[in-house]
Amino acid sequence: MVKRRFIITTVLLISILYSCTDNSSDKPLKDSDSLSKDTVQKAPVKDTVIIKDEQVKVYPLSKEDKVVLDLLQSIEMGFSFMKVKEKYDMVKGIRPEDKKDELANAGYTESLCKQNLFGEVASAEFHFKNDSLYSYSFTFNDRNSDKAEQVFQAVKKYYSGKWGQAQVEEIEEENHYNQTYVWPATSIVPYINYNINTNTIVWGKRIDKTL
Repeated sequence: MVKRRFIITTVLLISILYSCTDNSSDKPLKDSDSLSKDTVQKAPVKDTVIIKDEQVKVYPLSKEDKVVLDLLQSIEMGFSFMKVKEKYDMVKGIRPEDKKDELANAGYTESLCKQNLFGEVASAEFHFKNDSLYSYSFTFNDRNSDKAEQVFQAVKKYYSGKWGQAQVEEIEEENHYNQTYVWPATSIVPYINYNINTNTIVWGKRIDKTL
């Protein structure tokens, strides 16, 4: 009888111990234990906005380049040939317009010269009617289209800093290879023209508003 009670007691103790061990897995998890691959919330990924760099490259103007560009502010329409020469001593002489005597007889003359500019040789021309300046321009050309584009942007930016935003000149026929910008502050219009096909840039002043 005692032996039977001992066996029953032993079985009960084993059952109790097994029950405690099995229930340990049902304990509430700690906060640190609650993080799992399924329960971790990932921060939302923000959309990445790629901003294209559209900054236009410009040619670095030297002090000498700026001196020539500033001539558009110091040489005015109506100047005589000698007055132009005072402001710009690169001009050497005067001749009939287009080397035509009939134009000279009508009072049209011109003066042409060369000028070191943007690391190359540019040209300048001044046109007179009865010894009164009515237009003048500088012409630059470069075989390297990238450099020509940079020079064009540099000159346009330089003058825009003095006269305000340049305006696209309206032309009768659309021409994607020829760009002309003007600063129409007065009837004497500073302008710049860029021919993409020939890499040629022309800028100057003229009394009339068309090239």
